[in-house]
Amino acid sequence: MQIEMGSSYDKDTGKVHFNVFSKNASHIEIYFYLTPFGADEVMKKSLVRNNDIWSLDLPLAELKSAGFTSNCVYYGYRTWGPNWEYMEDWNKTSDKGFICDVDDEGNRFNPNKLLIDPYSKELSHDPQVAKIYIDPNVYIDNYYSGANRNADTGKIAPKSMLFLEKDKTSYGIKPKRHLKDDIIYEVNLRGLTMMDKSIPKDERGTYKAASIKAAYLKELGVTAVEFLPIHEFADEQNDDNDPRGDNYWGYMTLNFFSPNRRYSFDKSPGGPTREFKQMIKAFHEQGIKVFLDVVYNHTGEGILKRIINQGNPSTEEDIKKAIQEANHSRGDDNLQDYTAACIMSFTGLDNSNYYYLRDGNKRYEGRGGCGGNLKYDNEVVRKLIYDSLKYWKDEMGVDGFRFDLAPVLSVTGSNGNYWPDTNTTIFEEISNILPSRIKDQDNGADLIAEPWGEGSSIDWLDKFPNSWAVWNKAFRDIFKTSMNKYGVAPFRICNIANVSSGSSSIIKKKPWNSINYFVSHDDCNSLRNIFSYNEYFHLNEAGIKNDQITWNQGNDPSLQKKAVLNAFTLMMFSAGVPMFTGGDEFYRAISPYHQGVGRMNMVTVDGPDGYVDFQHFNKLTVLRNSGNSHEAEQLTKNTDELYIFEFVKKVIDFRSNHECLRPENYFKGERENDNFLKDITWYQHNGLEIDSSYWDSSDFVAYRISAESEKVANVNNRIFSIYLAYNRSPRTEKVLLPSNIPNKRWYRLIDTDNTYGWMSELRNFDGDTLLENEYVMHDRSILVLIEK
Repeated sequence: MQIEMGSSYDKDTGKVHFNVFSKNASHIEIYFYLTPFGADEVMKKSLVRNNDIWSLDLPLAELKSAGFTSNCVYYGYRTWGPNWEYMEDWNKTSDKGFICDVDDEGNRFNPNKLLIDPYSKELSHDPQVAKIYIDPNVYIDNYYSGANRNADTGKIAPKSMLFLEKDKTSYGIKPKRHLKDDIIYEVNLRGLTMMDKSIPKDERGTYKAASIKAAYLKELGVTAVEFLPIHEFADEQNDDNDPRGDNYWGYMTLNFFSPNRRYSFDKSPGGPTREFKQMIKAFHEQGIKVFLDVVYNHTGEGILKRIINQGNPSTEEDIKKAIQEANHSRGDDNLQDYTAACIMSFTGLDNSNYYYLRDGNKRYEGRGGCGGNLKYDNEVVRKLIYDSLKYWKDEMGVDGFRFDLAPVLSVTGSNGNYWPDTNTTIFEEISNILPSRIKDQDNGADLIAEPWGEGSSIDWLDKFPNSWAVWNKAFRDIFKTSMNKYGVAPFRICNIANVSSGSSSIIKKKPWNSINYFVSHDDCNSLRNIFSYNEYFHLNEAGIKNDQITWNQGNDPSLQKKAVLNAFTLMMFSAGVPMFTGGDEFYRAISPYHQGVGRMNMVTVDGPDGYVDFQHFNKLTVLRNSGNSHEAEQLTKNTDELYIFEFVKKVIDFRSNHECLRPENYFKGERENDNFLKDITWYQHNGLEIDSSYWDSSDFVAYRISAESEKVANVNNRIFSIYLAYNRSPRTEKVLLPSNIPNKRWYRLIDTDNTYGWMSELRNFDGDTLLENEYVMHDRSILVLIEK
C-alpha cells in the first residue's frame, strides 16, 4: 500500500498519522506545540522506522489531553544520525551525542534544530532572515550549525501544520483550452494589487485582492495568469525602506506544498489554503487559467553560513561594495563556513539524500546560482516533486506550471562531478503523472519550461517533450536586436521569418511550444525600459551592464512609445503563445538608477517599481461607469498609460478572434484545398514574393497569412488574409502591397507610427481605411492590413 507522506487524520480510526523520509537518521522525534511561536512543546513522541519511512500513529485523544482543542496541530521534527548519536539524556541546547557538524557522508543531523515536514500543507510563519545585502537566503544565526549548533530553534522555527478537517473549498470549473489559444500575463501576486486604490488597503497584495482583478484581466483579454512563486518563502520581513534580505520574487522556496502565508488576507490556520482556492475559482469563473512559477531546482533553506560582516553601510559606494560582497559570497567557498549549515528542513532530515553535495560531501552543488540543488536522481526527491505538482493541480486547482531553470532538474552525478543529462526521464514522468494537456478540452496541465540553467551551458529550447512549451529567448533576442541594434549588430530578416512563424527550426515541435515574449520578471523586467535605456545597474552585481540588447531610441519619447506598440504587435501577430509582464499594458516604467541608467534584476525590490499601477485605469473606469464616454476617450488618447492599454486590449482581442494567428501546426508555405492563397507568403517591399537572395537582407520583411479557412459566426466580419509589414530601418519605405484576391481590397488595421492614429481602425476589428496598392511606411514601424 502506498504510504501517504506528511501528516493526516483518519476519522474512522480516530488517529493522526505522521510519515517522513530519512535513510540515514538513527532516531527521530516529533514535537507538538499549542502555539507556533515563543512557546515550548507540550508533547513529544518517537517515530518508528519502517525501511526508510519513519512513522507515528497517534490517537487524537492523546493530543486533546495535551491541550489541543482546535482544528490545527503545530509540530516539527528533531533528528539524530551518524554525526550526532542519540542519547536518552539529551536535552535542548545540549551537545550530548555530538560527533561533528558534518561527516564524510554529508550527514548534518542536529537535534537542536526543529525541522519542517517537507509535506506540510501550511507553515505557521517565516524564519527570521538576517539583514545581509541583496541575498534573501540568509537567516539569523540560531538556524545554523557550527558555532551555533547548540542554539535551539524550537520556540522560533516555522511549525508544520496538521488540519483535522479536510478543506472543502471549491476552486470552480477549470478551463480546458489548448495552450495555443492562450495569452499569458506574468505577474507577482503581491505586485498585482499593491498599488490598486480601488481595493481596501489591508487587502492589497493578497489572494483575496487578486480575485478581484480576475474581471480586469478578462476585460484585457488575458486567458492565463502566471504568478511568480507562491510556495512558502521568507518575505514577512520585507521592508520598502530597506531592501536588505528582501525576498520579493519568491524564488527561495521553504516548502513545496504550502501557499505563502503573507499573501493571504486570512492568516488563520487554513486561511491561506481556503483563500488561494477562492482566488482560483474567481479566475476560473472568468475563463482564466492560473499557472504557477515553480522552483524545484533549489531550495531557500539557506545552506552554508557566509563569513562576511557587512555592518550597516549607508553611503552609495559602501552599499555597492556590500552588494558585490554578498553576491560574491554565494559562489566563493572561502567566504562560506562548511561546518555551519542552515538546518531547517531537508538538511536536518537527510542532507545527503535531499541535496547534491561536493568537496567530500561538505559543500552544496548550486547550479541554479541561488541555493543548494535538490538531488533529482533520488526517487524520494522526484516523488516529492511529483506529489507537490499533483497536489497543486488536483487539490488546489492550478491549471499549469512554469518550471524555473527547468534543465537543472536533469542534473546527475556525484561529489562535484555533475552534469545535465539530456537523456533524463524526469520531464516525461511529469508529463505522464499530471498528465500534461495535449489537446483542446482535455483535463491535463499546461507545462512550460524555462529552458536554460545558470552556472552551466544548458540551453534546451528543443530538448523537452512534445507536450511542453518553452520560453523562447530566440524570439526575444531576435526581435530586440531587430528593434534596438540597427546598424550595430549584423541582422538577416530570415531570422524574423523563423521566430514570427513559430520557430520551427529552433523548437522543432509545434508553434504553440514557443512562448513568445520580450521581457519577463528577469533582467530588464519592463517592456518600456528596454526601449528607454542603453545601460543598466545590475542589482545583484552592483555594476553597470550594457548586455541587454536595449536602446533608448535616441531619448525620443515618441519612438519609445512606438517601440512598445511594435513589440505588442509582433507578439500578437506571431505564431506561438504570447506572454507579457504585469503592468506593461500600462506602459510601466521602472525608475532609473541614475540619469540615463536603468535598473534590472530587482529581486529584492518589494515596492512601487515592482507593482502594477492602476491609477489611470481606475480613473478611466469611474468616467466610463458614470457615462462620460467623451471624457473617457479623451483621457485615453492623452494619457500614455491608457493609450497603450487600449492598444494592447484591442490587439489581444483581434488575435483571439482570428484562429489563423494561433496555428496548431507550422505553416507550410502552400495552398490548402481550393484557397487562393498559401497559408503564409513572404514579401519584399516591392510587393513581390521573397526569393532566396532577399533573405539575407536586413531592413524590411512582410508576410501574409491566409484566413480563408477561418470559421466565422458572422459572414460580414469575415476577412481573407492578414498582412503584416515591418520596416526596421530608420528610413521611410514606399511599400507596394500584394495583389488582392478577386473582388477584395486592403484595409488598414494598425500603423504603429505616431503619424497615424490606430484607434478608429482597430476599434471594430475590421479596419476603416481603404487602401490603394501603395503605402508609405515611416521609420521603425509596423503596418497591419486586413483583406476583405
